[in-house]
Amino acid sequence: MLPQTDDAAAGGATSERLRRDLRDRIVRLELAPGARLSEWAISAEYGCSRQPVREAFIILAYEGLLEVRPQRGTFVRLLSEQRIRAMRFARESIEAGLARRAAHAGRDLRAKAAEAMRRAIAVQRAAPDEAAFLAADRAMHRELARVLDATHAWPPCAVAKSQTDRVRFIAGRPDPRAEALAEHEALADALAAGDAEAAERTARAHLRRILPLLPLARAARPDWFEHGEDGPGIDRIAAAL
Repeated sequence: MLPQTDDAAAGGATSERLRRDLRDRIVRLELAPGARLSEWAISAEYGCSRQPVREAFIILAYEGLLEVRPQRGTFVRLLSEQRIRAMRFARESIEAGLARRAAHAGRDLRAKAAEAMRRAIAVQRAAPDEAAFLAADRAMHRELARVLDATHAWPPCAVAKSQTDRVRFIAGRPDPRAEALAEHEALADALAAGDAEAAERTARAHLRRILPLLPLARAARPDWFEHGEDGPGIDRIAAAL
């Protein structure tokens, strides 16, 4: 339950916390694809007014996690394999570019980026469950953009990550801890060494590990995916990079 208040600033904080919590519940499939959400029911559950719920719904719809259907209501959006592949491709391009930029930076900034990543990796390593691991993973990826003063580049990556994390939970692979940590450490090492080729290569390979899980997730729960989509054409472009 969130505290009720009429203060505008506190109301914004309430909306932010509510949005984060609803996003996490959607990613973990506690709020399943296709489920109908009620502003009234959510406001009652969280002990807040309907205004922050409405604001959270608007932003989550913008992020592609909710769908507002006129005269019908608000629903957890079905997954679109085509959309996920496109968003993942965009995220790979951004994060690979950030990794290369960090590795090309001066020694002090490279060291700062590598150290920030290693601190985040330590938090990941200590995560008690898959939800905590994925939250720490999000923070680790965000660190690189923050250190480079490029936080404006992170929001589309965060949106893509929410979608691919849903795929992990559907496929039954939400906590790829060993592989992810090894790749994160390899990226931190490449940054510290100033090896731009290795940094970019590691970032791209890391973000492509979701691709084999997409058909597994769709086979496991076809009712949670949109139908009538084309195949993974955009990944052929990514593979050529």
